[in-house]
Amino acid sequence: MKYKKTFVEFFSKFPLFSFNDARLFLIKNGASEIYVRKFISLMIKSGAIYRLTKGKYTMHRNGDIIGFAFQPSYYGLGSALNYHNVTEQQYNTTIITPRNIRSGTRVIFGLNSVIYHIPKELFFGYERIKTSNFYVYTSDLEKTLIDMVYFKLVPEDYVYENIARKIEPHRLKDYLKSYKDPVKEEVYRILQNYKNKQKRRLPAMLASQASQSSQFI
Repeated sequence: MKYKKTFVEFFSKFPLFSFNDARLFLIKNGASEIYVRKFISLMIKSGAIYRLTKGKYTMHRNGDIIGFAFQPSYYGLGSALNYHNVTEQQYNTTIITPRNIRSGTRVIFGLNSVIYHIPKELFFGYERIKTSNFYVYTSDLEKTLIDMVYFKLVPEDYVYENIARKIEPHRLKDYLKSYKDPVKEEVYRILQNYKNKQKRRLPAMLASQASQSSQFI
């Protein structure tokens, strides 16, 4: 297919590109306006490129790419739990964006991806991390905990414990200033439950250690 080699060499460097990006590239390299749509259609049918959303394409069949189609955005909730290695469960790709788009599940790459809308004033608390091929944005652990409460995602108890061990209390407190009391109260309730569990475990741990020590006396 004419233009395919140069097209692939150029656009494979990027996580995604738009129809207009492809159009400008092809015309610059000698293609006609009429041929542009035909070329894109043939590339999709051949599996050389994938359609993410209307007018957005990629050459990388990778869940880490999906968020680029909804910028500004960050990977949150289950995706963030996976990125931070605080859960054993593999969640669907989950994207949080302040864009005025419909929340819900979309099928991308044949897999379910979940999109959540968040108010602009709550769009913060994310960090840039390196994945296999590109840098992406994901919520930090403090924001992930708050988002789980805000969006009513309830993970396994051990996930809360893993998060509670790693969060920065001052950062969490600062983030919660932007939220209403019900969210604040639920976040603090979760953390208090973790502290209570730790207190209950401590005597048992000390008793176990004492028992083991006595065997050597």
